[in-house]
Amino acid sequence: MLERRIQGRVGAGGVKALRITIVIILAVLGSGRAIASDHGGMVALTHGAIVGEKLNRDFLRAAFLMRLRVWPDGTPITVFVLDDSDPAHEQFCREVLGTFPYVLRRTWDRMTFTGTGVAPRRVGALDEMRRRVLATPGAIGYTHRSATERSADPAEVQP
Repeated sequence: MLERRIQGRVGAGGVKALRITIVIILAVLGSGRAIASDHGGMVALTHGAIVGEKLNRDFLRAAFLMRLRVWPDGTPITVFVLDDSDPAHEQFCREVLGTFPYVLRRTWDRMTFTGTGVAPRRVGALDEMRRRVLATPGAIGYTHRSATERSADPAEVQP
């Protein structure tokens, strides 16, 4: 009954979009350590000790823009990223953060040059990022969703 009411107001495409949104919200609330993008390609990855109930797009944007420097429990945030031209970095920026790599780079450069902050730590590959995030308390990075689905590591929760 409710679905027919919604379909009457937003159309069949709107019902599908609403279902996807609900699934994403439930995944975010139930996941804890990985945030799924709307497209299902990239997820944020955190150190195993981090409780991820606050990992929404706004929180992730603030963390990756280096505006948020500590987790809610007071642990310093250590951000790991790939090179700006890496396709995985571009995909994460677009899908999960809703921005472009050059926006992040401008912000990091401004903070570095003015002395108000530091740039994130750059890694060479997604495998290295995964290892460093899991080994560094308070760390955050990103990876492909398929890497978290293959993992049996308790630090990565499947959304």
